[in-house]
Amino acid sequence: MRKKVIITLETILIITVLMMLLVACVPKNLDAARDKLAGKGYTEISGAGWGSKITSFAQGYVKHVKEIYEANTDSDYIVVIWFNDSKKAKEFLKIVNDKETWFEEIKAVLGSYSTDYTMPTQSGKVVYFGTNNAIKDLKS
Repeated sequence: MRKKVIITLETILIITVLMMLLVACVPKNLDAARDKLAGKGYTEISGAGWGSKITSFAQGYVKHVKEIYEANTDSDYIVVIWFNDSKKAKEFLKIVNDKETWFEEIKAVLGSYSTDYTMPTQSGKVVYFGTNNAIKDLKS
């Protein structure tokens, strides 16, 4: 009897962890992110925002960038960059973290929205940063 209870609890735990991993994922493409965040009140930023700064900053990585999405609300802000492969996303993140001036610019922009923010983070082929609320909205 006790063995069956333990096996059942282990199975429930494994299923719960797997469900959390599936739910807490960054959208696979621009359209999915756009739809998700637009439904939560985010407005897409185009033109002279961080998308263009990233493009000029990343020079050697521009050819590896598939899509860039930047959006905000009155109190939240997010940038999501999809790369063609995860290796290039990882390399780009390392460059961002090594460039102190650019890192400080990101912190200044995020700090203007909230003191509660996530610095650039990689998830597979995606690099993203923004206020913690925006990151939660993207992943939920």
